[in-house]
Amino acid sequence: MRWSQVERKKWLGIVLAVSSAVVIRFFININYAFIPTVGKSMAPAIMHGDIILIKKGAENICIGDIICFRINLTDRISVSHRVIDIIEEGSILTFQTKGDANENIDKWKITNDQIIGKILWVIPTHIFLEPYMSVVTMLILVSVMSIGVIYNNYQEKK
Repeated sequence: MRWSQVERKKWLGIVLAVSSAVVIRFFININYAFIPTVGKSMAPAIMHGDIILIKKGAENICIGDIICFRINLTDRISVSHRVIDIIEEGSILTFQTKGDANENIDKWKITNDQIIGKILWVIPTHIFLEPYMSVVTMLILVSVMSIGVIYNNYQEKK
């Protein structure tokens, strides 16, 4: 059976995408996670359905960073909002957050134990849903993301 050039490109793209995912998994530790988003409170920075790459933990969070957190520790639902203030209450730091598209600041204050992580990248899913996106474009995006994650991990180990 002889494959057409289109079929070969398609399968090559699938193999390279899967290979990139495996390489990413082995080269980075479990301190990173990809999380799908729901809601419009961070538009236009993060749109409904985008995927975010977070670095787990509450280290090095500054005003202006977007963090992913749980309002209640028992909830499985996470929220991603921008840090607008850091308040030191005794020996405990709390973070005041606000969604970019929201008019008011959040009514809650977030502590370190509620934070899932800091958002490093936003992957806009509408790019992947474009019907005319070629295999080459998809491979370039996966490769750039892979290199970026590996580079970020390397810089932290220095």
